[in-house]
Parts: sequence; structure tokens; C-alpha cells
Amino acid sequence: MNKYIFDSLEDIFLFGKYKEIMIGDVLAIDMSYVYWCQGNIPEFYITDALLNQIVELFPEFLLSD
Repeated sequence: MNKYIFDSLEDIFLFGKYKEIMIGDVLAIDMSYVYWCQGNIPEFYITDALLNQIVELFPEFLLSD
């Protein structure tokens, strides 16, 4: 099973409407897309280390388990 694991703000989406764009940029322009991925793509995963970075840059970002 392929996993879409993001562990850096520079990691690039390899799928979807933001294909070839870094997750940090996607968060800045369309945070709801990251929420959508988390809720709809079972293989989508953000590491704890990246989550901590995201929350520092985007305090309004909340990711459920």
C-alpha cells in the first residue's frame, strides 16, 4: 500500500489538485485541502514533527486523529 507521508514543509504533493506543490505552500493557500486529504485518503499521513512545525506557522491548524 502506498503511503503519502509528509515529514517536511518542503514535501511535494504527488497527487490531486495541488500535485507538484509543497505542503507548506498548500497550507498557506488552501488549508482545507489538507483537511480533506486527511479525512478522505487513508494513506495520507503527517508526521508529528511536521505537525509541530505546521502548528507553529499556522496556529489555527488542527488535525484530528
